[in-house]
Amino acid sequence: MFLLSKLPSVDLAALLVLEEEFNIGEVLECLVVNHNDSVFIGLLKLLDDNNDLRTALVSDSSHDGINWTTFSDMCASLGEEKIAEDIQAFAITNDAIASAAASLTED
Repeated sequence: MFLLSKLPSVDLAALLVLEEEFNIGEVLECLVVNHNDSVFIGLLKLLDDNNDLRTALVSDSSHDGINWTTFSDMCASLGEEKIAEDIQAFAITNDAIASAAASLTED
């Protein structure tokens, strides 16, 4: 993940998510950890503008420790309410699916 620590541009981040199939959750996590807020919000806006955000979220297979709420809160604090709502909806759905899958394996 060293490559992701200093992503220089939104275009490179988008390329990694869309073409190289990096998990958006892991890319966003690296951007947050490294305080790269401009690329973080730029990537989400670019994906949203091109109708790729939901696709990237649905195809994400990041580890369970990804804190989607942090991403949603960051978007809201940066004035991107629609993106924040999309991420929050994804997080809620993702948690519900994980809970349902866990309850099926308990039986």
